[in-house]
Amino acid sequence: MRQLLLLLIIGLLRAGLAHADTAREAQLCGGAEDPEQAFAACNRLLATSPSDFRYRADIVNSRGVARAMLGDLNGAIDDFSLAIRNWPNHSDAYNNRGFTYAKLGQLEQARNDFEMALSSKYLWLQTAILFSWAKLQLKSGTRKRRRSLD
Repeated sequence: MRQLLLLLIIGLLRAGLAHADTAREAQLCGGAEDPEQAFAACNRLLATSPSDFRYRADIVNSRGVARAMLGDLNGAIDDFSLAIRNWPNHSDAYNNRGFTYAKLGQLEQARNDFEMALSSKYLWLQTAILFSWAKLQLKSGTRKRRRSLD
């Protein structure tokens, strides 16, 4: 009985340590302080993560952010596109891909992604995306003048 109890305790401790490692990796993957470290942590999580499509889409989206910060804009677009394929309603991935397209000067693709991201049901995200869209309009010089009602 003692041996069974001891094995159970060891198993629980191992599971707890594995969970702590995964939580630490997730924190590193989503961190913006060190994009190289974030990129590596995201890759480790993808190698060991469950098949939950939303969780994997979040990891790939975070990896795309790290790639963009490292200057690999085409790789970042690939990651954001993969996140969207895994979870077509991933507004953050649409927004991030829109920013990246804008950095590459592909303003039509950026506009399309911002419009897709605006379909989000999260008001705080819609506000952030509208801000992104406004910055893009100012950058591209395509802002339409409002007609006076007078």
